[in-house]
Amino acid sequence: MSSQTTSHLVDPVGAVSAALGTDRRLWADAFDADPRYAEQVAAFTTTVTSCRALSDKDRDLILFGAAAAATAADGTMMQAHAARALLSGATVRELDEVLLAVAVLGGHAHSIAMTALIELEPEAGVDGELTASQVALKERWIAAWGFWNDHWDRLLRLDEEFFEAYLVFARGPWDNGILSHKFMELLYMGIDASCTHMYERGLAIHLRGARSRGASLTEIMDVLRLFGSQGLRSMSDGLAIAHGVAPGA
Repeated sequence: MSSQTTSHLVDPVGAVSAALGTDRRLWADAFDADPRYAEQVAAFTTTVTSCRALSDKDRDLILFGAAAAATAADGTMMQAHAARALLSGATVRELDEVLLAVAVLGGHAHSIAMTALIELEPEAGVDGELTASQVALKERWIAAWGFWNDHWDRLLRLDEEFFEAYLVFARGPWDNGILSHKFMELLYMGIDASCTHMYERGLAIHLRGARSRGASLTEIMDVLRLFGSQGLRSMSDGLAIAHGVAPGA
């Protein structure tokens, strides 16, 4: 789907509210007050919620994942994009799997905090050799993911139980066969790039992963434009306050 401007939209209020899953009254007053405002918002909205290479289903599943990620946790948009994804041909099982995929985001707390912990406590987790069970976990991780961070030797010593639980949890959406690995890379790339996360290390990893799994540059740019829609959510919430219109009222 190509982007459109308001000059090609019969109903810009309806187009924006449908694209964002919000009450049309949130936009109607602002659009009626200033046609320039309508042009600016509608043109941007229709662009960042349309794609040139991604299927409608993948678009809506990615937007559902973006809303469900812990860094956004936007229930209104989860509901809107779940409904759109089902209309685009997605299954409830695929929605479930997207939720599993984005839930692993909580594990970033450990990977980021380990760097700070090592700076504060240089000797933390360095004592002794890895136990046999810890070596086995390390080998399982490398076999599953193909890389290892030396800091994780310390994490293994400090919290082996968490490490094993996270390994099984994080591998789920990759091993279950519900979502393609290319889709997974694109989803994680977008979340890491999003304005609510901006995790550059993860972005680089998943950008390389997406390319290695066959994602085109157009598909990558489609995903990045989708995450540009996140800023519009603050607009819709703000309009409800500024114009005194409660969504759904």
